[in-house]
Amino acid sequence: MPTSAESVPAQAEPVLAVTGVDGGYGALRVLRSVSLTLHSGQAVAVLGANGAGKTTLLRTLAGVLSPLEGTVHLAGESSGGWSAERVARHGMTLVPEGRSLFPDMSVEDNLLMGTWAARRSGSFSLTEIYDQFPIVAQKSRARAGSLSGGQQQLVAIARALISKPRVLLLDEPSLGLAPRAVADVMDQLARLVETGLAVVVAEQNAPAALRLADRAIVLRGGQIVAEASADELHGGSLQKYYL
Repeated sequence: MPTSAESVPAQAEPVLAVTGVDGGYGALRVLRSVSLTLHSGQAVAVLGANGAGKTTLLRTLAGVLSPLEGTVHLAGESSGGWSAERVARHGMTLVPEGRSLFPDMSVEDNLLMGTWAARRSGSFSLTEIYDQFPIVAQKSRARAGSLSGGQQQLVAIARALISKPRVLLLDEPSLGLAPRAVADVMDQLARLVETGLAVVVAEQNAPAALRLADRAIVLRGGQIVAEASADELHGGSLQKYYL
């Protein structure tokens, strides 16, 4: 179950604070004045139709793109303009759309690729990762490309987690997955949130994301057009924001 915003102490510092961020590609401005805050043990959904700016937002938070305006603070430090490597080392990792696994490498070798982002506090051992992801352990010697879509998504999440991030960013984790696989992925993410991980999940599949998140923002044309608790946004009220 999502963590209630009311359960977060009022004095707790957000692990991620985004204020008035504009972002884009060169002269093309895609995001306009986007703001959000996230505490440890919370999940926020970023919803919107294709082209709404969801991927641009995650890439900006992850350091793949630099903000054109506004600020991003990660664990109290201004991270806007940091390289993607520095952002990852400071504790925020991105699981990109399409998972970006190496299909001809084993699952275990794909996981080991995640250790480059380990912070000074160290990384999870493979044993710890396998304890959290039993199906990944079972498939550790298999070629990543031979796994089902849902299994590949869990490998991508496990790879991102091996560096012990504070914040996990996920871009369309349900894309191309069967409904049962989507449920398995969201259940795994919910368990991670319960351990204190903060999660930002960008999704066109609003019902799946709202099952995980305790609140959501809706983007349209790169701007926030709605922001509410997940319960408030469940149901047909979302449809008007996708038109």
